[in-house]
Amino acid sequence: MTLLLASVSSVDEAALVCACGADVIDLKDASKGAFGAVAPDVLRATVAAVGGRRPVSAVAGSLSMDPDVIVAAVESAAQAEVDYVKVGLFPGPRQKECIRALSSPARKTKIIGVMFADGGTDLTLVPVMAESGFAGAMLDTADKSSGRLLDHIDIAALRDFVGLCRERRLMVGLAGSLEAPDVPRLLLLEPDVLGFRGALCVRHDRTLRIDPESIRIIRELIPFDPRSAAREDPGVMKVDYRLLAARGYSADPSKDDAATDHIIVRDFVLRARVGAYASEREKPQNVRFNVDVKVRRTGHSVEGMRDVFSYDVITDGIRIIVTHEHIVFLETLAERVAMSVLAHPRAVSVMVRVEKLDVGSGGVGVEIVRARPTDVAKIQHLYPAAARPTQTKAAEPMHELIGLTVVKLGGSHAFSAHLKDWIDAIARCAGRVVVAPGGGPFADAVREVQRKMGLDDRAAHHMALLAMDQYCCALASLGRRLTKAASATAIRRVLLDGGVPVWSASRMVLGAKDIPWSWDVTSDSLAAWLAGRIGAKRVLLVKHVEPSAALVHAKDLVAQGIVDPAFPRFLGESGAEAFIAGTAEHAAAAVAMSNGGMVGARIDLR
Repeated sequence: MTLLLASVSSVDEAALVCACGADVIDLKDASKGAFGAVAPDVLRATVAAVGGRRPVSAVAGSLSMDPDVIVAAVESAAQAEVDYVKVGLFPGPRQKECIRALSSPARKTKIIGVMFADGGTDLTLVPVMAESGFAGAMLDTADKSSGRLLDHIDIAALRDFVGLCRERRLMVGLAGSLEAPDVPRLLLLEPDVLGFRGALCVRHDRTLRIDPESIRIIRELIPFDPRSAAREDPGVMKVDYRLLAARGYSADPSKDDAATDHIIVRDFVLRARVGAYASEREKPQNVRFNVDVKVRRTGHSVEGMRDVFSYDVITDGIRIIVTHEHIVFLETLAERVAMSVLAHPRAVSVMVRVEKLDVGSGGVGVEIVRARPTDVAKIQHLYPAAARPTQTKAAEPMHELIGLTVVKLGGSHAFSAHLKDWIDAIARCAGRVVVAPGGGPFADAVREVQRKMGLDDRAAHHMALLAMDQYCCALASLGRRLTKAASATAIRRVLLDGGVPVWSASRMVLGAKDIPWSWDVTSDSLAAWLAGRIGAKRVLLVKHVEPSAALVHAKDLVAQGIVDPAFPRFLGESGAEAFIAGTAEHAAAAVAMSNGGMVGARIDLR
């Protein structure tokens, strides 16, 4: 989920954006350019007026890249007791030197390093910020007359920036003359913060006064984050429920005769690595996409972006899917595009045509038609904060979290180069995914002890479950949104708080009478069993294999030793669908699962 940051220049503006639902109050003097600092007395007065009801950030000013100057400015701003100080990292040879000089102030003050996309984005600064103790990193634009953030950097590159910040455990923010149509596009990336100034002002002029109606438009496009103090503030403007209608909540999805419109993307061509031949793995080729989406009407006239199904979301989704990854089959590519589209609650069905254009005269490709499930609860799950503002209520049953995926992340990944990539991918799907850990090196130790000591399977089974708990502790320590959960109630609580539960299995499994005490039941079967207990509809097994087909058979996986012998039975009893994906599919998984889709090959029980 994402917080709304509103940049203000005075106490009065801060009070206004608080009342209109801003999550973070950001102080800057708009008359002094993109990064002008407010006067110290304004800074202190605003912090006092906000009174801790919201986090307050302040820019350090448009400063030269001199370490002494930068440190002095940060320490001065910190004296006003702001929550964050934003430091502009302007182009120059001393950028990294300035960052490292802030390592001492960063121990006492949360510092956000701001890079400027219109000056060239140097991603090598991100790890230096992390090593120096920064709290976060942000992309903005320095010259507000030069265009929006997305005019300087494309959606796929922004995704790389967000991913790199997540990997380094940094908060990540995006800003830069953002407008309302940018919001649904950037929400796909799940940044921690989206920052606005001009879009909140009269005539979108950042030097003019802030306009409440403009704030409302942006606020209604960003569902309230569970971390937000604004959503609990009784004085805050509440969500306009026309927004929910626009997203499909007021419609009955079981009625096939509901009025619909078509959103069309025609002849959209990208360079992509797709195909089964070795030469196609390294050399991108031109691929054409045609997408026709049938969307449910809102029930009222279009009044703004909140009422529109944006075609930019379709094209951005395609860009994200094809970037940095080779996809073997056109059918797989088309399925992923369809899943990303159908994740939108108003989408009823979609036609996707994908064609290779560099195979000679004409083109070859595939066309598929897919329809979304008609499940109201699943639709609501996609926007939990907007759909269920009282989502922390303890009595809320697990079945209201339909759309969950249990991701079994085996212990064999403990020392894999892709482990942190998967942690990052899973964290982007917070609120939608439960992690079932394997036993890994901890379970291997149990096997060795059993062999040497002659333990019976009952004792070994108990110890192997404790090994899973150990791996659970390890995984939970690696991701900011990952939290240990030992019961169905705890899993539900973490999900509804917008986190990722990592299942500590021993408590539930040791109390279950339907699970044999045997090595025939490993974490694969337990992941399927958990799916049945919490009502998850899908199980994803992350393995050191690369499925060569879109459909694999469970009996073949058992015969090859890829899953344990009990897995087909537990999966059948769970009622869940199962998929298996290779270790390199983390990027596609983050996109697919965050949009309600899935990656990998489907596992057939027949």
